[in-house]
Amino acid sequence: MTQPSNYPSPSQLPPPAWADDEIDLFELGTGLWQRKWIVLGITAVAVAVAAAYLMLASPVYESTARLRPPLASQLVAINETGQVELPPSDAFSRVVFEARSLDTQREVFLAFSQRLLHEPAADRKQVVQHFLRAFTPALSINIDGLGKNDVLAETIMSIRFQHTDAQLAAEIANALAATAHSRALASVMDELRALLETRIRMLESRIARSADILKRRDKDTIVRLQEEDELKRLQLQDQIAALTTKARQLRADKVAELEEALAIARSLDITEPAILQMLSRRENGRESVSVSADLSTGQGDPLYLRGSRMLQAELAVLEKRTTDAHMVPELRDLQEQLDLLAQNRRIEILQARENYEALADNTDALRAEISQLRELLAASYDAVHLARVDQPAIARSAPIRPRKSLTLAIAIVAGGMLGVLVALVMGAVENRRREQAPPAAADTPATPSPGHPRP
Repeated sequence: MTQPSNYPSPSQLPPPAWADDEIDLFELGTGLWQRKWIVLGITAVAVAVAAAYLMLASPVYESTARLRPPLASQLVAINETGQVELPPSDAFSRVVFEARSLDTQREVFLAFSQRLLHEPAADRKQVVQHFLRAFTPALSINIDGLGKNDVLAETIMSIRFQHTDAQLAAEIANALAATAHSRALASVMDELRALLETRIRMLESRIARSADILKRRDKDTIVRLQEEDELKRLQLQDQIAALTTKARQLRADKVAELEEALAIARSLDITEPAILQMLSRRENGRESVSVSADLSTGQGDPLYLRGSRMLQAELAVLEKRTTDAHMVPELRDLQEQLDLLAQNRRIEILQARENYEALADNTDALRAEISQLRELLAASYDAVHLARVDQPAIARSAPIRPRKSLTLAIAIVAGGMLGVLVALVMGAVENRRREQAPPAAADTPATPSPGHPRP
């Protein structure tokens, strides 16, 4: 006899969950309404969390400083020097470069480090970490007006800084703009001063080089003049020696001539000066012949007519003479020229010259240019600006975050969606349990009592 099975028949099995894919919106709405307190409770919790966040979170304020390119008139003082050509666009690019430089940002950070850190940092590492992790992310620099299609747009640099202290955020933004401008201007002025100083050194070097060339030229001139003087001195000495020798020879000839005349005068017994007419009156017949012979020469009276006494005195003087310079007029002129060569004034002036720069070529023009460059180097450039402040940063009264209305709205929406989701999940779980529950007791066979046997 077969025993009845305790397992339900296939006809008694519940339909599978996938047997009906349709969603009953009425049943869904009824389930949500039945669990409306759950949805409201979760929404209230989300709103409470958002309210707590708004109460505990520190508001963050953002301040913006805006800079524009300078006017051409603000760069005239630099461009008129002739050493630097700086259009407004290039000048403003220098400011942008300095504003984006970490060195500039670090300088501003260190200036406000006590107010930013709230307490003295323990070591340099903490300062660097705060600069990289807090200060740099809170700072942003944007360049606007660079669109290709908008040719009339002017380049504008916006420096934004975010901080919980609105006044501090404004001060840091303005400080960064001022520091970037001052550093850019300092770099331009350093470049200008370097160019001016280089130009001055170059001109001074040119003057010194011209002076050195003139000095070497003077030395060459001195050598040339000394050689010319030495040559002329030797030539004069040769001329003087030749004329001296000639005068000596003429004196020797004169002595010989006087000795012959003295011998003739002695032979004729002519002691005192005489003339031929006096000799012709003497009573010997030989004078007439002598007269005719002497007159035929045409050279005047012979020397022996001076008489032996005069000839002897003249001969004695000639024999005692030590120099014949006075007998040669040319020797005095030559000796004078030789004496003048002993001291060449031009050579003395060239040797005594010390200030060669004053005599160098174009020294006056070069010194005038150096003087002008020194004036430019010492000039004041306070009117030069590489950027214009379009709008300084001011302390904002409204924080950029957190936004209360937006935060509460997001909390309400998120809490409501989360509550609905939780309600739907709870309804689905409850339906699954209901579907998987065992059949009711009326549908199951009764269990026999212990006193009645099984059929």
